[in-house]
Amino acid sequence: MKLSAEQIAAVEDQVEIKAVPEGDEVAQGLSSSFGDHTFYLDPGGVYVFERASGSDGATRLALVKIADWTDDTRTAIQPIDPQPKNVYVKD
Repeated sequence: MKLSAEQIAAVEDQVEIKAVPEGDEVAQGLSSSFGDHTFYLDPGGVYVFERASGSDGATRLALVKIADWTDDTRTAIQPIDPQPKNVYVKD
């Protein structure tokens, strides 16, 4: 999902992760492969946030890993089956 500026700010306030800037050519390449999302990169791979309902019924943003780096140079990725992480952000 594409996050709003407010959602991106909430993620950055609650989790130590930064979004790939929307106009960046990396984001454009990821969009062509994975669709319209706000992307996050770290040494573990490529991530997006999706809406999720908590056990209390509240809606949250849930971190989902969507790709792994192919090697230690981190210059190429390989798609994986989405892997939800145990990281949630209040929407």
